[in-house]
Amino acid sequence: MISLKDIYWAAGFLEGEGSFTYHGTGPLVSAGQVQKEPLLRLQKFVRGSLRPKAKSSNPRVQPAWRWALPSSRAAGLMMTLYSLMSPGRKLQIYNTLKVWRSHPPHGRYKKHCSRGHLLLGPNLYFNPNGRPQCKKCIKIRTEEWRQKHPRSRRFISKSQLAFEF
Repeated sequence: MISLKDIYWAAGFLEGEGSFTYHGTGPLVSAGQVQKEPLLRLQKFVRGSLRPKAKSSNPRVQPAWRWALPSSRAAGLMMTLYSLMSPGRKLQIYNTLKVWRSHPPHGRYKKHCSRGHLLLGPNLYFNPNGRPQCKKCIKIRTEEWRQKHPRSRRFISKSQLAFEF
């Protein structure tokens, strides 16, 4: 469990080295630095990923590291550290969380499909990628496709396969 001392340390470190942004699919907290040890300490407290930055062609440039914490974990960390940050960082966090809250939830948390069908029980299908889909909508799309492509060999019955010579 993370101690209060560690939370204060993380707030101070991220105040100086951190970044609070909305990136593509959700909030992102990141920090980059030449020294790996503080980033390892941060990773130990709140997880996240630690990767080397792209190497520079300049031989005098030291290798650098980047720590990143995406998604809802980042939002949780932002909310935890908010009261400990400077006004500028508070504004970054506020704007990031505002954008995050304005977006609809990720597909796995949806309760209805785009056509309004309930995504529960027998109407719920998980595709091979693990994403939920509405069985009623799949049937509707299949019928629309069949009507649009009536001569498709895949859906021609055996009685329609009479060949003429």
